[in-house]
Amino acid sequence: LDKSSRSQPDALTKEEKESIIKKIRSQLESKQNPNDDKISWKIIIAELRVEFKKDKVHSENKVKNFWHNTKKQILAKKNIPPDASPLEILCEKTLEYNFQD
Repeated sequence: LDKSSRSQPDALTKEEKESIIKKIRSQLESKQNPNDDKISWKIIIAELRVEFKKDKVHSENKVKNFWHNTKKQILAKKNIPPDASPLEILCEKTLEYNFQD
């Protein structure tokens, strides 16, 4: 297959990135067990579809990659210990993070 002939998926917008972080925060804050850091990506994708009124949204893998890369950047930038829980990470003013479109 010629990779150049495939169209590249759209990049996440700033609004989508902020929404993803808010949705992850909401899921993690609603957990009964603070050590339960499982994120329901299918729910996040479905919520993005509704919020942004799109029939097709970004792949689950693209959203996961965005989150994991953002989490790494936040940990490094804020000197947060690697064993910090996802909720602790999110509480570190993640919505003030300077996203690059």
